Amino acid sequence: MRQRVTAIIMQDKKILLVQEGGIVYTPGGGIEFFESHEEALKRECMEELGVTVVSYSPYCVYDSLTIRTRKPQRNHCYIVECEGNPCPQNEIEACHWLSRDDIPHNPLLYPQEREYIFDRLIREGLL
Repeated sequence: MRQRVTAIIMQDKKILLVQEGGIVYTPGGGIEFFESHEEALKRECMEELGVTVVSYSPYCVYDSLTIRTRKPQRNHCYIVECEGNPCPQNEIEACHWLSRDDIPHNPLLYPQEREYIFDRLIREGLL
């Protein structure tokens, strides 16, 4: 099963999401076979957003299907603090800061993230 790290980056009760191929989701990506979760988080945040991870803490783990191939993957989600101004890099088309009010109305959000990340953050008062 593919292993993926997810960076939950929040600021002023908004969450940073990236857009690629018409889908909006949390930044992150596959963990290489030689990488730790920390190394993968740092690499993905730099590759996708051009930011440096300062700190991170585990938030949740859930299983889903990959966006492109629809194969099973395990998502390891971390609340991340970073330095720098996030802006789209490489394959990322855009970055969006969404508030709790934006979440229910955005049809482009990756469905599993709505259930396992966004709804939980809202229940816990973090968004």
